[in-house]
Amino acid sequence: MKDLGEVETYIGIEIDYKQHLNEMKLGQTKYIEALSDKYGLSDSKLYDTTMEANLKLDNASEIDECLKYRNLIGELLYISCGTRPDIAYSVNYLSRFQNCYYRMHYNYAMRVLKYLIRTKDVKLVFKMGREMIWIVWLLLIMRETRMIENLRQVILCV
Repeated sequence: MKDLGEVETYIGIEIDYKQHLNEMKLGQTKYIEALSDKYGLSDSKLYDTTMEANLKLDNASEIDECLKYRNLIGELLYISCGTRPDIAYSVNYLSRFQNCYYRMHYNYAMRVLKYLIRTKDVKLVFKMGREMIWIVWLLLIMRETRMIENLRQVILCV
């Protein structure tokens, strides 16, 4: 058995260690870029939020089988569970419609993906030696709920 060093990628999650800062960053930039290519979104309009405020969707009377809605929801769930809890609410809301979806549901799921493409370099940051672990996505959730309008104006002192 031999030591292969620190893990750089694990099940599609990129891991970046900075031992001198006692921090570890987790991201899925390459996976998000692959999804962008898969769904042909390289030249699409990107969004700053995952969902419209107060969005209410209804169940569809029929399922449009030609849409890959379930596949897209599964891919978004993987990202939200892995490194991007900022999209968890939107993805979980859209996943309610996996048995009754149509084009509008698919378009809203694509909006979440377009948000991810815009923010593909956002990573979870874990710092060691603290009572509480500060996570970057908390700021994103605050921005999404309009508690913070512009992340550039926020200075986080840890």
